[in-house]
Amino acid sequence: MRRARTRLDAAARPRASLSADAACRSPSRVVAHTQREYNAMLIGVFQLLQAKRDEIETGRRYVEGAHGLLGRPHRARSAPSAASSPLD
Repeated sequence: MRRARTRLDAAARPRASLSADAACRSPSRVVAHTQREYNAMLIGVFQLLQAKRDEIETGRRYVEGAHGLLGRPHRARSAPSAASSPLD
């Protein structure tokens, strides 16, 4: 069981270790460039919406990766339940 968890942790680290700049700035640049092309009437609204959708998806994957790595310790330190109260 520990080996499986260690492998999962090791697999999650590279995803979460991506910096916010690397993961989120590039799609923002793509959206800005696509917006300029849309403003110049070189592309349609659907291409602009697809670029924005891709930017949001990249941000979502970054947050999920960071949460997967950082969220585990919080679950391990959960507060004791009311049923295990020493006052009973």
